[in-house]
Amino acid sequence: MACLSLIQFLLRQCVERGVVYWTAVMEATFLRMLARMGVHFTAIGPVVFHHGFRQPCYCYLPAMLERLRLEQRDYWDVITNGGELSQRMALLAHTPMRKQGCGIRHNKYVTDAPRRPQRRVVSFVK
Repeated sequence: MACLSLIQFLLRQCVERGVVYWTAVMEATFLRMLARMGVHFTAIGPVVFHHGFRQPCYCYLPAMLERLRLEQRDYWDVITNGGELSQRMALLAHTPMRKQGCGIRHNKYVTDAPRRPQRRVVSFVK
């Protein structure tokens, strides 16, 4: 149950911040455990050696939640807080990226030297 609560927390944070994809580099055993729970990731390329052998992968959250609902209804109820987070994620998935605030903001800063041009900096703060 603790693992499901952690996944619910991650999903809630994603809904609040407008995130619809999860990306990760995970061990195959952890990917299998998540798949048994109904949380399926898609592999991106071959296994890499990064703190051990890991599989780069991603998960599109609206599709994952729908598949989770069909495969593991009890887990879906816990992870989505009775469907609340699933509904909010579905609305988020249909919102254009520029309006939902994808989490990347461009800032300009001025250096102390007056002759230098302004630079664009990307920060991952909403």
